[in-house]
Amino acid sequence: MKKLILIILCVFCFKAVNAQEKVFKNNEVTVIAEPYEGIAAFYQTVAKQINVVNPAKLPAEKVDFRVFYVVEKDGSFSDFNVEGISFGYAENVISALKEMPKWKPAVYNNENVRSQMVFPVTLIDSKAKK
Repeated sequence: MKKLILIILCVFCFKAVNAQEKVFKNNEVTVIAEPYEGIAAFYQTVAKQINVVNPAKLPAEKVDFRVFYVVEKDGSFSDFNVEGISFGYAENVISALKEMPKWKPAVYNNENVRSQMVFPVTLIDSKAKK
């Protein structure tokens, strides 16, 4: 009887883990998620929102990193992750992204789906010697 209960519990846990919805990549969807105002306007708005307190104190002349996020079925953002060196600047980008309006979600098989997006960031010290 204990083995049967253990097996049922394991099956239930396995199904609960698999119940999380898939996050699609752009090459897997029919329609890619996008901002209602267009991607160029979105990038400009986020760039204006990013607060780099003292760009002269960047650890290098140029700092590159990427912020990954998920566009949910309702167009909101979630699951923020940073890749690359951010030296604390990624928090500003994530805060700006959280303030942005919802997007048109990605579509797969005529249904809105969760999709992963990436926001590339390059910070440049404009006063660095060239």
